[in-house]
Amino acid sequence: MGVTKAPTPASSPELSSNRLDSWKEIAAYLKRDERTVRRWENEGLPIHRHVHKKKASIYAYRTEIDSWWSEGRPRLEQNVPPNTYRRLLPWLITVGLAALVVILALTSGRLRNPQPTAAKLSRIESLAVLPFEDLSHDPGQEYFADGMTDELINRLAQVSALRVVSRTSVMQFRGSSKPLSTVAKALNVDAVLEGAVLRSAGRARITAELIDARSDKQLWAHSYEGDIGDVLKLQSNMAEAITREIQVAVTAQEQQRITSARRVDPDALDAYLHGDFYWNRFSEEGMHKAVEYFQKAIDKEPEWAAAYAAQAHAYHELSWYQPPEQVMPKARWAAEKAIQIDPNDSDAYAALAWVKWVYDWDWQAAETDFKHAIDLQPNNALAHAQYARFLACAGRGQEALDEEHIALGLDPLSLISNSNLGDILADNHQRDQAIQQYLKTIRMDPQFAAGHAGLAIAYASQQRFQDAIREMQTELEYDSNSEDRGWLAWIFAVSGQKERARETLRELDKLSNHQYIPASSSVSALVALGEREKALAVLEKAVQQRESNLAFIREEPTFSSLSSDPRFERVLRAIRLP
Repeated sequence: MGVTKAPTPASSPELSSNRLDSWKEIAAYLKRDERTVRRWENEGLPIHRHVHKKKASIYAYRTEIDSWWSEGRPRLEQNVPPNTYRRLLPWLITVGLAALVVILALTSGRLRNPQPTAAKLSRIESLAVLPFEDLSHDPGQEYFADGMTDELINRLAQVSALRVVSRTSVMQFRGSSKPLSTVAKALNVDAVLEGAVLRSAGRARITAELIDARSDKQLWAHSYEGDIGDVLKLQSNMAEAITREIQVAVTAQEQQRITSARRVDPDALDAYLHGDFYWNRFSEEGMHKAVEYFQKAIDKEPEWAAAYAAQAHAYHELSWYQPPEQVMPKARWAAEKAIQIDPNDSDAYAALAWVKWVYDWDWQAAETDFKHAIDLQPNNALAHAQYARFLACAGRGQEALDEEHIALGLDPLSLISNSNLGDILADNHQRDQAIQQYLKTIRMDPQFAAGHAGLAIAYASQQRFQDAIREMQTELEYDSNSEDRGWLAWIFAVSGQKERARETLRELDKLSNHQYIPASSSVSALVALGEREKALAVLEKAVQQRESNLAFIREEPTFSSLSSDPRFERVLRAIRLP
């Protein structure tokens, strides 16, 4: 149903003024995004096509759409757009009931049942929230639509019985025209939720629909509208409605977390969403801006736990670009403040665990907080990924692999998690599998520097030195200021090219004159060059500066060769390596 011949000539002036000549015009008339409106054609939306044209164009009549909406849309959505409240002559009578029956019979295989009975539904155990479309089509508003996507993911992720795919993976389908079945397969989920956001004059309207990807059936659709300051509450209401519709088990504690949103100052919300946008860029500049915007949110809303937790994560990411002593105490303070305000904030515990691990070197306390973060929110992909690296560095390889696979189940297209799996496989001496994992990661994004770096080190461990040099040089093309020059120097050294190794270390030293480079970056190369005493002196300096890299010391290829040295043993005691 949905494609018909025009009942009257289109040249009539009256009909021309009544006509909508594109999907964009139809979507605007219905106040929906184009993807949703295109899908509604399968549900009876009266669309016409110029059959005589080589490249068919579509059009529709306002009167027919109004009638169709009045007759059929209550089945699909509770909120009716303001411009369709009037009832006109039903389109069904215009085209004739007999024609309707014929068309229904011809297209019954394509129709989506918008409200299948519970008996017909397969159980929904996994879900992906696709990036919300920004109906303003203003690039400057992109952060707002992304923030609304994030917020709904975070709300639904509170439910332990539902696997919710993380932001990193779903954002790769922004603006995608791929069929939902293809997207769902890539993300390994039972259902997908897609929607749109329109922000205007201090108000926001959010529309969304939930689709069973296995049957292409619409399970639920709704629109929410309110003041900007209330959008977090709107998201809570949406998450609650979705969990109710798919009949997933929700504990009382999880229900409380889903519905705990409150009104926030609109300027604070705007700053928070800006901060979230820049944090997800994972760059030094992005983290600085994220810290700045999260602080603006905190200044407006001093008791908003989420803003403190987000700022804590931004600060500890900055420890790769600045001396840890400058930023890690700030990360700790922000995480502890978030927990003080909200003892159930999973992100805050994950941020605090990271500080306790890589800065305090308090491995036991860090593990306690990682576990608590995951208990509070089993769908927290970042907490699982960080805990996996912690376990690997603690020498608990199989546990690390298990945890990383959980992280990838929640965030299957995350470049960082895919690369981390390669690191953990390499730590477990599964180098062939590690190489395949790095290659898989690079296929996902050939410019992902960390994937090339991991692959280079894995190749070097198999004495494939030319391949290793090529991959590390590729990494440096994409991250020219990288401390991985230290790894390139190590590869040169172990492959017998000692002068090239020393030249590379000199380049690294020059780089450290105008940016933060952890001293420990050169340790492996120095050991390979036979400069053992200098390497140990560098490690002792790194301990004094509380370098984050020291938490990963077990991954150093020179770990075994130094292990019997008393000075190295003192370093290990200082960082309390398990």
